[in-house]
Amino acid sequence: MELGADINAIAKAEPDYLVKLKKMIEEGTAQEDEPHVDGVTALHVAAQGGHLATVEALVEAGANIGIQDEENRTSLLMAIKGNHGEVASALVRGGADPNTPYVDDE
Repeated sequence: MELGADINAIAKAEPDYLVKLKKMIEEGTAQEDEPHVDGVTALHVAAQGGHLATVEALVEAGANIGIQDEENRTSLLMAIKGNHGEVASALVRGGADPNTPYVDDE
């Protein structure tokens, strides 16, 4: 993988996505806080999809847990809206603020 590789691409249905992500983190090529479309980061994508191991790897690598996308949504909110309780709990353990206000527009 080269510097600046798109972590969001790894969240696709590849059986070895977590291995690739961890390798990128070890090599220093992961840009876990680099926003993708609409300010969404790899952590947002993983949380929304309920990918617990990926969320844990990103948090361990130092991903910004409180970063918001362009609609002011955090990864914690994405996990909650996706009904991914274990992911939400992991984010709170990692430092996400469960008291962050949010007005649901849906």
